[in-house]
Amino acid sequence: TCFPKNLSKLKCPKIAIVADTHHILHSISSIILYMKRENFKHMLTASQPAHLHFFYEAGIRHSAFEPPIALKFEIVKNKKFGVTYIGKRWSSSHPCRSRMVQFLEKKLPKYNIPFHHYNRLPYLNWLKVLSRSKMIVISSLNGQFTPQIYSCLFAGALCFVDELSSQTFLYRFFEPGKHLVTWHSFEDLLEKIIYYYNHPVEVEAIAKAGKFQAENNFATYESRGLTFSDFVFEKKTSTCSNKFSFSSIFIL
Repeated sequence: TCFPKNLSKLKCPKIAIVADTHHILHSISSIILYMKRENFKHMLTASQPAHLHFFYEAGIRHSAFEPPIALKFEIVKNKKFGVTYIGKRWSSSHPCRSRMVQFLEKKLPKYNIPFHHYNRLPYLNWLKVLSRSKMIVISSLNGQFTPQIYSCLFAGALCFVDELSSQTFLYRFFEPGKHLVTWHSFEDLLEKIIYYYNHPVEVEAIAKAGKFQAENNFATYESRGLTFSDFVFEKKTSTCSNKFSFSSIFIL
């Protein structure tokens, strides 16, 4: 990644907004070194809150988790039956995810359950696929958070995701069985897909509850600027406009 240089010369507060910190070699230490060199005093992470303590211990004390910005989707009445997966069929970086896809491609046809696989899509096409999907399967990397979870929920799809670490903060906002469905093995995932495929009323109820929870508990683009200001200048821990913001779960 190419990091901008000489930001230390700017005479204004700087916020480092960090995405994934669990990829490639030295994924955390390289960011810490960069932030220290460029004199960052504030940091937000949108992906792996479990890693925040590394930044705090390195001296970047004003660090917090920033939940995602709420996405708005149009309501689609005639969603696709079956299961949707968006991503590469095989990736050496995501072996568990790849095995999940192969497993579902082999097993679901035996139960006459359609499996819709899409490779990486242009953004607008990706949004369209999400909004038209009834059920979407997701596999994380090492039990860490993936933003796809929120995208599925905002889209109003029933989200199936493997059981994540409690440090991902996912369970602070969403309850398995009420807002989404979690699985602990491929066989467990298959069993739950079969069950919900044959119980469409429950699919709709959980998907609707997940969408409502996501849309009503996260900041919008309109409120994000205010929460940035509060985070840097006021160090507030209150919510903004009754929406969860990163400052509302400021932990370090």
